[in-house]
Amino acid sequence: MASTSALPETAPPVEQMMEEISADTETIQLEQRLECLKDVDWKVAELMAIVAEVLNSLEKDKPISKSKMEDLYKRYETKLDEVQKGVGEQLTYMEQVCVGAEHQGSNFHAKQVAELSGKRLQSLNNRLENIKNLINSENEEEEGNKLGIEAEQDDENMEEEL
Repeated sequence: MASTSALPETAPPVEQMMEEISADTETIQLEQRLECLKDVDWKVAELMAIVAEVLNSLEKDKPISKSKMEDLYKRYETKLDEVQKGVGEQLTYMEQVCVGAEHQGSNFHAKQVAELSGKRLQSLNNRLENIKNLINSENEEEEGNKLGIEAEQDDENMEEEL
């Protein structure tokens, strides 16, 4: 039997482990976001129930008491504040995602940096290629000039021989 302290032969690479952790974290965060949206949805439903109760009481011949109306108003204000807070949090999160600001679970910024780095590298490679071409063209001109001078000297030598 193998010893219990031996490591398995194939341990996953660090990158794979980080991707798995990141995927799990993103799934948890997505579930939390969806749960927050469900809570906001329930609060909106409660808000509508309060409004319906007020409207039903206004339809009746006998008006509701002042304390009952104040109670409904306070409940309405409380639920409205909760809905506004929940929607505000979600909008703030979406703004961060859309503009690339760093936030929990975001990889947009890292992708953007990698993309810009790739473009910079491509630009530098193009510039380097242009410099190489310029140097090569200058070297060709110099060689052409040398060949031209040698050809002229050969012509002069041939003329002298004649």
